[in-house]
Amino acid sequence: MRSKKCSMVMLFLIACVFVVANSMGIIRGYNNDDCMIFNTIGKFWEEGKVPYIDLFDHKGPLIFFINMLSWKFFHCEQGTLFFQIFSIFIMLIFLFKIAKLEVKSNWKCLFFTVITLLFLGLIYSGGNMTEEYCLPFITASLYFTLVYLKKYVDDKVTKHSIKYAFVYGISFAVCFLTRVTNAVGICVGILLILIILIKEKEGKNIFENALGFLIGFLAIFVPFAVYFAKKNAFYEMLEGTILFNLKYATNSASWLQGEVSMYTVRLYLQHFFPSYMIFIVGLLKFKKEKNAIGIFYILLGIFETILFMTGRLLQHYAMICLPNLLLIVLELEKSKISKNYKVVVYSFMIIGCLGISIKRYIKRIVPDHSAYESLMVQIPETEKESFIAVDVSFRAIYERYDVCPYYKYFVLQDFQASNSEKLYQQMYDTFLNGHVKWILFGGNLEESFMKTIVKERYDVVAQEESIGITLYRMKD
Repeated sequence: MRSKKCSMVMLFLIACVFVVANSMGIIRGYNNDDCMIFNTIGKFWEEGKVPYIDLFDHKGPLIFFINMLSWKFFHCEQGTLFFQIFSIFIMLIFLFKIAKLEVKSNWKCLFFTVITLLFLGLIYSGGNMTEEYCLPFITASLYFTLVYLKKYVDDKVTKHSIKYAFVYGISFAVCFLTRVTNAVGICVGILLILIILIKEKEGKNIFENALGFLIGFLAIFVPFAVYFAKKNAFYEMLEGTILFNLKYATNSASWLQGEVSMYTVRLYLQHFFPSYMIFIVGLLKFKKEKNAIGIFYILLGIFETILFMTGRLLQHYAMICLPNLLLIVLELEKSKISKNYKVVVYSFMIIGCLGISIKRYIKRIVPDHSAYESLMVQIPETEKESFIAVDVSFRAIYERYDVCPYYKYFVLQDFQASNSEKLYQQMYDTFLNGHVKWILFGGNLEESFMKTIVKERYDVVAQEESIGITLYRMKD
């Protein structure tokens, strides 16, 4: 018991160190990733705005809610660090519990958990991303799936606990309300369990588990649905959460259809290693043991590889298959390979992850946003409430200058418009008929949907050619 408590304390301290070390962009306020979009919506949600009605982005509301709570309780963009630490800590607990299914020593379990976390450092992308908040639920669902499969394989237990199904329902809802493709691993586990229950003719148990899953899903989904329904924004929530992303998925080409270089291949092999390697490990395991756990690993590898090879190659996408790495390490530990060889492999993984992380830290580029200051100071204080930034890479610009976006379409405008005809028209009408006085434009105007609007209705006030940004003011 004492050893277990010590392990939990260690896991918490490790979570704190990991998040702080990998969230320097958030801590220093220069992060340009999507997390600052979530932070902006969270900030102004806390101030009374309504996501999707007043501020639009194509993610589920849960990620905005977390950022809203960080502003509510901590009054700064760094407030998300507390939620990040909690999220990573819970994930580590379930990774530890998964390791305990195969390894008795708490210290060994801690060691394998840390190895897994080191790999996360390679794909963390600054933190406060949807995948990060889904990881505790993905890992918890994986743990309960493995508990059931081990009982089925070792003890011939066919009935699946409704409590586990309840956890799956909660986990799927969390993914649904952030980025639904994050749930691929959860869905694979549910699919295999359903096949087993059908095979074993457990009809009643299937019904019970379906009910448990539904209750878990609704426990998370209903509060958001009720809130947005009361705000007359339920459809808008679904549009931002699901409908836009379906169109985006159908319009998006696989990274394999683009210009594939040695860099992109290396990026895939390095960052998405757990997704395709679990397939190989599953084949070897099934060949040796011929059981459902081997099939589970194979299915995980197939579905995750399909997901990652048919979309964009963004490293943070790989976060959802992080637990696979622990499964791979545990299979290596159980194998009859010599102890010395295992030590070499573990050392290689640790040195490799630390080496790449340290190299990135040394070579990191801290964005210089001073050029924005020279433009923003030209906007009178009395007119700052009539401001919008269009396709500007500095995504923290609104909270940095404490300016609420004048229009709901406040970021990635051309990207979003290019993936939805309906959104394109709504965006075009908004900027055509609206009265925002100041526009900070950072895209390619000649290719933008705003080309004629800007040229006909706005004058150039100032430019910063070094960063390709132009400040416009509405003509008098």
